[in-house]
Order: sequence, then C-alpha cells, then structure tokens
Amino acid sequence: NAGVEYVTALRHLRSLLRPGALVIVTDVGRRSLWNTIGRQGPWTKDIDWKKHQQPHTWIEIFRQAGFELYDIRWSPLKRTGRLTGNRFVQYFTMAHFVLRLRAA
Repeated sequence: NAGVEYVTALRHLRSLLRPGALVIVTDVGRRSLWNTIGRQGPWTKDIDWKKHQQPHTWIEIFRQAGFELYDIRWSPLKRTGRLTGNRFVQYFTMAHFVLRLRAA
C-alpha cells in the first residue's frame, strides 16, 4: 500500500524536525473538471491524474506521520490573484494546491 510507505517515510522526516517546523507540500487534486470529462485542459496538458491526490488524502497521511495541518491554499492563476485562488475555480482550471503542515 503506497499510503503506508508514505507514512513510514514521513515519520522519518518528522523525526528529523523540531516540533512546530513547517513542511510545504504541493500537488494537483485528482478531482477536476478535466479529469472528470476525460480531457486534457489548457492548463493540465501534462498531468497524469492517477498519480495525484486530493488535499484531504495528503492531510491524513501527514497526520498519521505526526504532522498537523497549518493551512491550505489554492493556487491562483497568474495575474488574477485572489479571484482564482480558491477550490471552486481550481476545479475548472488546474486544481493546484499548497499544504503547509506543522510537525506536532
């Protein structure tokens, strides 16, 4: 199970960090309009959707390894700022997010 392997590796990472240290993780969510309709979107031409996970999956894996969620940010498209930096718009564009997790 890949999840178990990730938890094991992240527990080792956690052992190297002081409590409160931040880890930054980026990914694209598996759930997006383009993946749902089976097409490559203008922003997602090179994405293999099977390799990616939703934020809640990563949060749970990191939680099992001794981290807690600090915050999640959805990446805005260039030149649009906060208008596109949310989960709703990202579903229709890239589905890119950034997690910051704190070593517990």
